[in-house]
Amino acid sequence: MNPGELDTLVTIQRATETRAANGSVIKTWADIAQVWASFEPISGREAVMAQQLQASVSVKATIRYGTGVTVRDRVTDGSRVYDVTRVVDVGTRHSWQELWLVEAKS
Repeated sequence: MNPGELDTLVTIQRATETRAANGSVIKTWADIAQVWASFEPISGREAVMAQQLQASVSVKATIRYGTGVTVRDRVTDGSRVYDVTRVVDVGTRHSWQELWLVEAKS
């Protein structure tokens, strides 16, 4: 991948849980990294493969390796919020990661 294709600054967030005074669990999101990403729609073939894993995968984001992203995290791009459904290392040198994303339900 050409690093110049990383044209969108996104924020990776991780869920944190705290307990309120009444004992209920409050889920909040904390920023863990800001990285440059390249977004592309999932191709037809990839969409068929993704259907077996997740019914509504919509985009694939490519980022540099090393942020520690997991499927418990989410990615924000301005006002858009995406849940991470799959994380794939690209190549053998740990240079890039593909994040399969689905737009989060409000």
